[in-house]
Amino acid sequence: MKCRVCGSKAIINLKRHNTSFCHNHFNEFFIKQVEKAIKKYSMFSREEEILVCVSGGKDSLALWYALNKMGYKTKGLYIHLGIGDYSNESLQKVEKFAEKNNLPFIVKKLGIGRTISELSKKSGRKKCSVCGIVKRYFFNKIPHEQNIDVVATGHNMD
Repeated sequence: MKCRVCGSKAIINLKRHNTSFCHNHFNEFFIKQVEKAIKKYSMFSREEEILVCVSGGKDSLALWYALNKMGYKTKGLYIHLGIGDYSNESLQKVEKFAEKNNLPFIVKKLGIGRTISELSKKSGRKKCSVCGIVKRYFFNKIPHEQNIDVVATGHNMD
């Protein structure tokens, strides 16, 4: 498998696009795809500040990276869900990424006096459902408090 641009060894094969890329050319392709979607759907302008909701995972951090690479003004938002070591390790990934790329970010701890597990039991909902509700609440509340008009999230296809 060879990179369609330079012919070197490809690191990824994109069946949907019938192509393969090396590391550098995949990054360029990814950023072009993000820019194309932003323009096609008139998502936001370069004058607007974007609050990028980040989890510490590859999808949200890749979006934050791409938006900054394209010159958009961004600020990250990490919601510390209090899920033991998982939340602390995720926060460390966000902090490391932000520091490496010199990006501002906000950390919001739940501060509701209960864990996601406790809320799940009390509400009778699955943990993932409760987590999603809590995160969406803060995805709306924080930008309102910070006077930010645009919220961006990076999700995988799962």
